Amino acid sequence: MWNIHPTRGQYKLLAQYLSPIDASIEAGFLQSEGIDAILLDENIVWNNQVYAQATGGVKLLVNYKEFEQAQAMLNELYQGKYNINDQLEPIDCELKVDVKNNKSDYLNMGFVFLVFFTLGLALPFKSKYQSLSDKKDNKEKTQ
Repeated sequence: MWNIHPTRGQYKLLAQYLSPIDASIEAGFLQSEGIDAILLDENIVWNNQVYAQATGGVKLLVNYKEFEQAQAMLNELYQGKYNINDQLEPIDCELKVDVKNNKSDYLNMGFVFLVFFTLGLALPFKSKYQSLSDKKDNKEKTQ
């Protein structure tokens, strides 16, 4: 849809996101650095996430003149140049994902599964109302 936007001649597509939150964070980062950036189709994705892929997601557009600078800044952001440590200073870091579950985590997950499984089942209750055939059978037994 950005092809029909009125400012199409001034802006260039920098990135596309399936998550409007990620797009807003990066657009805000670029705007805080003085780069003119706008988001398109953000509201469509907020209203219905299923349409994200159909519309191409949220589009981050920047001014043609600032495109190279914005691209370099996003690359630096992805590389971790703007991360901070405990002393609030920029650090160089690598992404390390190390998740280990201990025994209590598995017990908690099992307990939660058991509770949801137990409460999630439709329990059969006896109906308060009898069908017509049941009423006829009861009358015949009493007579």
